[in-house]
Amino acid sequence: MAARSPKLRVAAARAGALSLNLGSEHPAAIAARTERKAIAAAEYISRLVDEWPPLTAEQRDELATILRPAPGMLDEARRQGSAASHE
Repeated sequence: MAARSPKLRVAAARAGALSLNLGSEHPAAIAARTERKAIAAAEYISRLVDEWPPLTAEQRDELATILRPAPGMLDEARRQGSAASHE
């Protein structure tokens, strides 16, 4: 297992603290866990891509399409994050 970055450690600590203090189903705790997962995924993908040989433009486009969120997902995530920050 790769060492966790400071950013990921902070996100994990925040998610744990919010779950402990507010309950695991509180919107702020859920948002913090989602953020931790996103950071972990981004770091994993970055490490993985660093090991690849150079990609063609077509391969990069295909990967970008896979990683692009479905329509409406960003709006929903923003609404959840906004609601969690106001509680």
